[in-house]
Amino acid sequence: MATLLLAAKRLTYTINTPTYTATSGTWANGSNPFGNTTAALNLNTNFIVPNGVTLTINNLNLNFSSTSKITIQKAGG
Repeated sequence: MATLLLAAKRLTYTINTPTYTATSGTWANGSNPFGNTTAALNLNTNFIVPNGVTLTINNLNLNFSSTSKITIQKAGG
């Protein structure tokens, strides 16, 4: 479930699902799968970048919770 919350007078977007699997593309403020404008993304999830996916992140803050993981899968793995 994704939720919007107000923190320190700045709108943030929280990804709060067990797993989020990225697809190829470019993420930036106002141009990402979550449709936020200038907000940071707070990730409370296991973030997976599968083999073959090219993900470019430009000018966007990603905040990971203490329980989050980033997995970048390799070929043949």
